[in-house]
Amino acid sequence: MTNIKLFTEENIFNFDEIEITEKEKTCIEYIKSLTESIQHSNTTFFKHLYNTFRILKNLNQNEDVCLAGLYHSVYDTEFFKSNLSVTDEDIINKIGEYSNFLVRVFCSENRGDCIYQNTLSVPTSVNKDLLYILYANEVEQSAKIGRPLNFYSKIASKIILLETYCEIGKTDVR
Repeated sequence: MTNIKLFTEENIFNFDEIEITEKEKTCIEYIKSLTESIQHSNTTFFKHLYNTFRILKNLNQNEDVCLAGLYHSVYDTEFFKSNLSVTDEDIINKIGEYSNFLVRVFCSENRGDCIYQNTLSVPTSVNKDLLYILYANEVEQSAKIGRPLNFYSKIASKIILLETYCEIGKTDVR
């Protein structure tokens, strides 16, 4: 069963109540201290990261994926440069190795192709996690800049396909 939700311009930020773990609270406080004064798409970088995290929480993603969403652009991307002075060790100590791996992939050149077409040939479950982060980021951005949310239905369709394959036991689907 898919966790994907259809967001509209009216409901994008009407989040369900979310439970935040102690680890997540610590991670939120740390990333806020680094990013709350940086501008990003008509808001602060922190608000963008936090809204991406909240979207993932509302999509019932696991803590690793949600934390990767919270830190998804911490190493800079081809589209946004925050120039934070952080190391892999700093971030791994906060969010863990797997979440950091997801963040590193998200921050790579040509991330859309890398994630959507799985050019890294990661296992289906990892690709699905990356697609969820891509989806949450793009939905969050679209709401702020007025791009139609249905623009990302292609990503949502791919997530549904991968979830279906994961449910029936297949592990490597492109």
